[in-house]
Amino acid sequence: MIPVVTADQMRSIEELAFKSGETVESLSQRAAESIADEILRLIREELLHPPVAVVAGPGNNGLDAIKTANILANSGISVKVFSWKRQESNSQQAELEDVLDESRTILDGIFGIGLSRNVEGEAAQIIERLNSFRSEADARTVSIDIPSGLHSDNGKVMGASIVADYTVTLGYPKSGLYTGKGPESAGVIVHKPLGFTIPEDFSPLAWGFTQNEYEVKFPERKVGSHKNDNGRLIVLGGSLKYPGAPVLAARAAARAGAGYVTVAFPRSLYYTITSHLNQETVWPLPEAEPFTLGPASVEEAREAASTYKALVVGNGVGREEATIDFVLELLGLPGPEQRRAIGFRPSPNLPKKNDKHQIPPTVVDGDGLFALASQDSWWVSTPQVQILTPHPGEMARLVNKSVSEVESDRFGISVSSSKEWGKVVLLKGAYPLIAKPDGEVYLLIESHPEVSSAGTGDVLAGLCGFFLSLGYPAADAAQAALVLGSRAASIASETVSKNCVGATDLIDALPAARMSL
Repeated sequence: MIPVVTADQMRSIEELAFKSGETVESLSQRAAESIADEILRLIREELLHPPVAVVAGPGNNGLDAIKTANILANSGISVKVFSWKRQESNSQQAELEDVLDESRTILDGIFGIGLSRNVEGEAAQIIERLNSFRSEADARTVSIDIPSGLHSDNGKVMGASIVADYTVTLGYPKSGLYTGKGPESAGVIVHKPLGFTIPEDFSPLAWGFTQNEYEVKFPERKVGSHKNDNGRLIVLGGSLKYPGAPVLAARAAARAGAGYVTVAFPRSLYYTITSHLNQETVWPLPEAEPFTLGPASVEEAREAASTYKALVVGNGVGREEATIDFVLELLGLPGPEQRRAIGFRPSPNLPKKNDKHQIPPTVVDGDGLFALASQDSWWVSTPQVQILTPHPGEMARLVNKSVSEVESDRFGISVSSSKEWGKVVLLKGAYPLIAKPDGEVYLLIESHPEVSSAGTGDVLAGLCGFFLSLGYPAADAAQAALVLGSRAASIASETVSKNCVGATDLIDALPAARMSL
């Protein structure tokens, strides 16, 4: 896996290299060669076009940019260079316009990871002009290491920031590319390692992985094995508004290879849900009212779940008060009578009903997370809850913050929450991350915009449940689910337009994805 680092961590790695005989000049030359190689590749593939306007700042990124310009020129590419220098007078705007004239590609080398204050004055004007030129001229922008003006740790826009189509990140990927405004500012992120060595005891902010670099170990179905030996999973969810959510989760687990999958749901949904299932079995549950689960459903639901190796709960289950009570009591929290007897929120140490049937290791998704967010200290009494799969809005509700606060600190909030709750947190988004209670973080450093459609989160929850039912530790189950889901997304986007990929396309691609892994 690849370290994902802060600016300070990257500087410490560079210092070690310098102590071992590396020089700024040699490092910059290797960086320039890597950047030029990537630009030349993109030109060959007609994703970029010359002429190239190289915009160099006063620091190391500027040095990398100028060296890259020389390599491109020696390779026969038309290049113009604008070298910006901090000065109080003699505006360089006219010089910039001359360089931009007729350019089709911009190479951004103004600021790098050393930026520590807001971009103002002429620097801000230059960044804004480069962004407007990109739009007006239908040009493409390539940023060196990180888009100029973007904070390399937290992805905050420091006054003004380049909007890039590609970012060639050098050494190790910077955390700011994956949080805050990073994903929408960086474009396609390309990693160039440059040959650094890190100490054995180095602890990066996160460990990055891709679908090609993480090995998923699928157990083989052995001669004489039983269906229950290959993953026995129950998915509990569904409501009048979202009957399809648990179906997607269950079908994903089944197509990934689970030997026995059951969908539990309000019994009024029987015909709706069964019409979309094939090999999956069903367990209709008693209802509080038509299409709605409630406290009266808990005993049978716990009895059903206790016979499985993993449970996925919450997909489309609804947010009615009775349903929230159902989810909380199912997961081991006090029933509604106990909660209301002492006020709106109880002590987690109250005796609980339904201890006769213990639920298995559990994934909580969707409306199940909404229910948990309604209960203070829910994590104290839910030892079987092992994986939470929130999107940023659900995470914001769980931690009582705004969505923008979560997005601006995806790493910090996920880690602190995982530690406090003692649960694995899989925070979805452009670059999903997995936080463990011990503080380790795993980040999927490839983006799949094709999965940004309704139901794909249910597919991911079903895959987490599948791997959990095989006995995977929670963090490994979440990571394997991300890898398998990402590979399925890649395969699906080859058969239909990536702009048309839906949850069912991911499910259909899972057998091929598993075979390819």
